[in-house]
Amino acid sequence: MMQGHSHLQLFILYEALQSLSDIMDVIIFKHSFLTVSIFLLWTTGLTDGSDVNQTDMLWENRETM
Repeated sequence: MMQGHSHLQLFILYEALQSLSDIMDVIIFKHSFLTVSIFLLWTTGLTDGSDVNQTDMLWENRETM
């Protein structure tokens, strides 16, 4: 026999720990996503448009037929 804990109590404790684990996984994912996002936004060369080349043809006004 178990020492002072019923099967129901252990099941409830297990479910609570699983829920806590799921919440921690979400928090860790959000923190990681935010960290990577900030790094990518502040990295020079990724956001300053230096690698963007567009031809003038894209911006010419064309008359429709």
